[in-house]
This record gives sequence, structure tokens and C-alpha cells, in this order.
Amino acid sequence: MKKQLSLSSLSIVILVVLSICLLTISLGYRFFVEIPNEKLAVLKLQNRDLDRIISTTVHMGDALAQMNYGYAILEDTYNYITQPNDDYIDTNFSTNVFQNLEIDGAFILDTSGKTIFQKGLDHMTLKPLDFKQLLIEQKLIHAGLLKQASTTDKALVGTINTNVGLMVYALTAIYDSDITEQTNGFLLFLQRFDKNFVSELEEQVKIKLTILPYSDDFQDYPILSDEISNVTTIEQIKYRVLQDEMGIPSLVLRITHLNVYKETLLTKELLITLLIQLIIMLLIFWLIRIKVVKPLLQVNTAITNMNDKQNLIKLHHRSRIGEFHLLVKHFNHMVEIVNSQQQQLSELSLTDALTQIPNRLAFEKKFTQEWAHLQRNQTPFAIVMCDIDYFKKYNDSLGHLAGDDALVKVAQALTLSSRRINDMVARYGGEEFIILFSGIELAGLKMKLTEMIESIEMLEILHPDSSVSKSITISIGATLMTPPRKSTEKMNLVRAIGIADNALYQAKNNGRNQAKIVFDK
Repeated sequence: MKKQLSLSSLSIVILVVLSICLLTISLGYRFFVEIPNEKLAVLKLQNRDLDRIISTTVHMGDALAQMNYGYAILEDTYNYITQPNDDYIDTNFSTNVFQNLEIDGAFILDTSGKTIFQKGLDHMTLKPLDFKQLLIEQKLIHAGLLKQASTTDKALVGTINTNVGLMVYALTAIYDSDITEQTNGFLLFLQRFDKNFVSELEEQVKIKLTILPYSDDFQDYPILSDEISNVTTIEQIKYRVLQDEMGIPSLVLRITHLNVYKETLLTKELLITLLIQLIIMLLIFWLIRIKVVKPLLQVNTAITNMNDKQNLIKLHHRSRIGEFHLLVKHFNHMVEIVNSQQQQLSELSLTDALTQIPNRLAFEKKFTQEWAHLQRNQTPFAIVMCDIDYFKKYNDSLGHLAGDDALVKVAQALTLSSRRINDMVARYGGEEFIILFSGIELAGLKMKLTEMIESIEMLEILHPDSSVSKSITISIGATLMTPPRKSTEKMNLVRAIGIADNALYQAKNNGRNQAKIVFDK
């Protein structure tokens, strides 16, 4: 016997061959064609994104600088240095002013950096902000910002790290409105570099930005102003560290760069690669088609035919693929199981679940099978209907469990009275039973009916609500018939049962616990 090849082994071999081929082709194409072009395109696009972010950030800082400069050259601001007064503060640095200017901090300093006025207020939440740490550490002096501001007539703009987070600052030397006298102090505005600031920046540059807290994980990442060409990893391109004027990192900006590529889809190299891949795919497809698909289609056709004919039979297909061989083997085993179960179900469908004797369907099937024999030999037969007397009262008095037990005992007793091979006792429904006596004469039928009545009485099943006896009794109706001579004439079982049922009705009217025979007219 030839060694069978498993489907798993075959698929692994095909997968390995396919993977090596595709990997070689893809890497070659990627290395020699795609990577250089895409890298250049990505760098250009992402540099452009960075330029937009930086320029927009500067522009937003310029707006703060213009407001700061405007306040610094006010004559009232200039006079406040020498003569501080509450009216100036109430007018120029109220809560409404913070909200309108969208600033979060305002400081007025003298030429030595001493604070004359300070106010910190989150312009979004209106919660106070404490910049005490900023003043204690004198970052403005250490960073040389005051010195720079005193040498220029413009506002300085940048970022500075504080105890409440990274801030965009605007610092202007205070002059009079004509800028003719020497500076006598400085005006500092602070604006939080937070989610709100980034959201506004994101809206202007149309690039998704996310602000993250700085951690040591980002210590090797580039700052915002670095060129992308100096960045070595794709991951580092996504993140930019934000530093303040003293070079202290504070926040991380995650940038979702715009990925817009303009490429030529069909190049000579790509066509060659696609052609090779197509040939390989066709070869693999052909192999799978011959080794796997075709046998499966044959099996599918066979199973479809079984379904159409409603006839489940074993398969006789062979294959060197181990799994396919097992599939056929297990299918055939299932066929055996299903056929066996169908046989069992067929038997169960013909058996009364409670009494375990044949049911009405089994009786009709038996009669149909027996009819040809009876008609051919002109054999007389009897149809007998039995009914337990006052069975409803028995159930009402003793309960349905007792009623079920009584039905089982009555069924067993009736079965013992019809033990010939062609006789049959079946439960017709409820407390009714039907019996077929084949090849019986009138005298024999009378004896059988008497025997049946006595056998039930001998069970001595107490019946407290019976009007005819202390124990359960039965009433019987029967009819004795001979099949018609014409072989083409069919016996009407319904009619025969109706006659027997009419006889049963007469037996009940005559006082029950008796048998009545009625002949067909």
C-alpha cells in the first residue's frame, strides 16, 4: 500500500515554497525599487508637515507677542512701575481680560527682575495658577530673557517650563508710548501649551496632533525643530520633544503625518514581479486543484446525489491525502450510525412511550401489511376497541401518576391475551386500546373477549369512583369481518374501527365491564 500524504504536510510544503518565492520577489522589489522612492517621498512630506507645525506655532506665539507688546507700551503700564495702583490692575488684568486675551499668566517686573505684580488664572477653567516656583528659580534671569528683552524694542516669544506645565511666553520691555525713555521694567504674558493650545494648532495645520507628558522613554527622540533627515526610525518621526528656553524637555507632541503618495502603479519592475507571482499562483492553484479540489468535488457530487435521492450510502472514493482518506472513512462510519439511528427512531415512532406497546401508527402499518394475506386466503378477522371504565374519574381521584401506572398494567394484560404471531394490541389514544385478531371465528372471539375482561379484573387495581366495580374494569366493542373476494377492493380500516367503536358505545350504555360484538351490515 502506498504511503498516504497528509493534507497538512502537503499544505506546509506548498506554503513554504510559496513563502520563499514571494519573500524573495517582494524583498528584491522592495529593496531595489520601493524603499528609496518611498523614503524620499515620506521625508519630503513629513518635513513639510513639520514646517507647517513650527510656522503655525510661531504665528500663534506672534499673536501673543503683539498683545504683550501693545500692553507694554501703554503709558499706564509705564507709570504703574513707579506708582502701582489697583485701578490699572482692575482695568487691564481682570478675569474678562484673561479670557478675551486667552492668557493664563501676567507679570510686571522691574529692571532687576523683582515682581511688582503677578496673576495666574486658567482662562478656560478660571482656576488660579500658582507660578511661585517660576519666580523662586528665577528662570527668566537664568535664561537671560530679561537681558535680551532690554536690548530690543520687540517682544520676545518662546516656551518656558513652569511648575504648572509648559508655557508659551511673550516678554516685552516697558517703555512709554513714544519709546523715547529708557525701559523701567518688563511685561510678561504666559499662555499654557496644553490640549487647548494643541487643538487650535491642529485645526490650523490640519494635522492630527496629540500632547503627551515627557518621560525618560523619549530622551533619545528629536526636538520639534530637528530635520526629519536626522531621525533614524519611523517611530521617532511620530514624536517630537518640546523644550523650553533652557533646553529642559517638558512635553511630547505626537504627530500623525499626512501620508499622501503619488506613485506610478505599473512600472517595468512591478509588471515583472506581478507576472512571476501570477505564474507561481497558477502552478499552486493547479496543484491544489488536482490534489485537493477535484476529489472534494467528487465527494460533494456524491453527497449531493444522496441528498437529492434521500438515500444515505457509503462513499467509495480514494486519495493519497491522509485527511481525505479519513474524511471518507469517518463519513462512512457516520452513515452506519445514522442508518442505525433511523432504524431505532423508526421503531420508537411505532411504540407508545408510556406503555411500550405499539401505537396507533404501528397498528395501521401492521393492518396494511396483514390485509393482503387476509384477503388472499379469505381469512376472517376481528377489530376490537377497549376502553377503561371511568378512567377520567380514576385520574381525578388518584392522580395522573396512578393513571399512568394503571394504563401500563392494562396494556400488559391485554398483550398477554393476544400472543399469536398475527395478532396485535396497540394503544389507540388516551385510555383506549385497539386489537387485531387475525384468523378467528365468532366462538373464539367471544372467548377472547371474556378472557380479556377477566384478566383486567384479576389485576385488582382499586378504583374508588367506579360505578360498576371496586377495581378497574374495561368495556369492549368488537366487529368480526371477512375480506371482500375481489382483490381490487380495498378494506376500509376507518369503517371497521367505526363499527367496533359503535359496539364499544353499546357496551358502555349497557352498564360497562362487558363486551359487545357488532357485525357489518
